[in-house]
Amino acid sequence: IFAKLPAIPQAAAGASIAGIILFVLMTGAQATVVRAAIMAMTVIGAQLFGRKYDASRALITAAFFMLIENPKILVFDPSFQLSFLATLGLIYFMEPMKRRLGWLTERWQLRDILSQTLATQLTVLPLLIYMSGDVSLVSIPANLLVLVTVPYAMLIGFLAVLGSYISTILIWPISFVTYLLLSWILFVAHALGSLSFAILPIPNISIWVVLVIYLLLGAGYILKGWKHLILKKNFQS
Repeated sequence: IFAKLPAIPQAAAGASIAGIILFVLMTGAQATVVRAAIMAMTVIGAQLFGRKYDASRALITAAFFMLIENPKILVFDPSFQLSFLATLGLIYFMEPMKRRLGWLTERWQLRDILSQTLATQLTVLPLLIYMSGDVSLVSIPANLLVLVTVPYAMLIGFLAVLGSYISTILIWPISFVTYLLLSWILFVAHALGSLSFAILPIPNISIWVVLVIYLLLGAGYILKGWKHLILKKNFQS
């Protein structure tokens, strides 16, 4: 199949996939990174073959291959579980949240960051409460303060690591920028996390309560989708 593709898309796709695999290896191949890497490579494959990309299918594909490699992560790996739920939140609840936050300015990506935070919190919070028995009251302001810098810290840090193989002297300016960005993230985490009201203890809840909450979330999303579809059909008619 690849022989029928133009040379440039093949080269670009190969370089992108190689970079993703290198990043996964550099970060220790954690479940969250592996999941994101498989989804990213699914995007590349869809663009390469001219197929339509669907984020939910890509997420299921990533989870499928990860479970084949190690089925135990479904029960014993909180990072996989939370990453999967957080991605579900971004896929299905981010846009509805963003529409409801129309009053918020888009400057500094505040609306996007807040909608992302609320969407992911909606899907991971029940499981987090079950696992830890705590709720963070500072997670939303913390995300608003640091999420703008995270992509730049990851990119510049990655470039700094690659550049270190060429010259440790020339890479100093880039490394210093990375240091400043990471220092800001750590400062916000420490400053907000040390507040006396940062954590709210929650009584232990049963796993069945968590499952019921997720069933209600799913049912609510489906009913909302049907309502939107019915209103759309009535408007067109």
